[in-house]
Amino acid sequence: MSWQNLTREYNLPQRYNSRKLDRHQVPACYLPLSFHAELFKSSWRAADVYTDNVYQTRETTGFHVLKPLMLSLLALFHGRLVDNSARRIAQEKEPWMGEITHKVLAMGDTIFVILEVDLLAPREEESVALLFEQLISAAQDTQPSASQVRIYGLLTDRTRFAFFSYDPSQRRFSFDQEYLASGPREQYLTRLIPIANKIFSVLLAGYLAVLQAPVAAEATDEHGNTRIAVRYAILATEQFTSGTSDEASDMDLCGEQALQLLETSVLAVQRNVNAYMEVQEPQSAKELEDLASHLVLEWHEKNLLTLSSK
Repeated sequence: MSWQNLTREYNLPQRYNSRKLDRHQVPACYLPLSFHAELFKSSWRAADVYTDNVYQTRETTGFHVLKPLMLSLLALFHGRLVDNSARRIAQEKEPWMGEITHKVLAMGDTIFVILEVDLLAPREEESVALLFEQLISAAQDTQPSASQVRIYGLLTDRTRFAFFSYDPSQRRFSFDQEYLASGPREQYLTRLIPIANKIFSVLLAGYLAVLQAPVAAEATDEHGNTRIAVRYAILATEQFTSGTSDEASDMDLCGEQALQLLETSVLAVQRNVNAYMEVQEPQSAKELEDLASHLVLEWHEKNLLTLSSK
């Protein structure tokens, strides 16, 4: 779908200009600084596998920084948000179109789509149109209970990160905010901190909206656990959005408390997809750590017995 077609159907400006779009910003959430430190380390190790890029070009194929970032952020939702597999758009015909690298679902409905392109500047209008087309498609595929839930999108060439959203109830697109990240590796990964916070803000807003949709539609006791999840998600959002402080320790404490509230919320509802496991799902980081230690030790002991019998 071209920008001109979108203009006619969705009352958009004749030429793309983010300043001429409606504005919609999600509440700004602040993750603990300790979380960002761990994310910095994992991203640094992942970047070691590739060549650092001084300049972003059409031929750039280096480190896809969003992969470790999205893994860490989605893991906070304990399987209640899942990432669909990536796919390239019409690769044989138009390689500039880029790739849908992440499509996040909450309870089966898409809440967030990420389109990565090689270089945004030469064909920005066409790239935005492609992202908007994906948001429209995602809205058409949602379940009836979530048919009015806002869907978020990110368009990036790994230097520019532009956030948008689509409100299917009003058939209107909105611009949220754009971030820039560049420079040597240590500066680049540090400049990703507000981008990680923004992506998490979008994920939390989408998760809460999908939770609230069936509760608002049906005043029954059928959604008792969902109501619990909604209550704690709202409390978590309030805590995350109040997490600014001059003291790093205070900011970390506020963020850790918010993560605990979020964990209570997500564990109150079922997973988005079934997990194939023969053990009870770990309900905390401590339980997961204990399970990992136990199974690794068990494997080691069995392996030693096998080796000693040869």
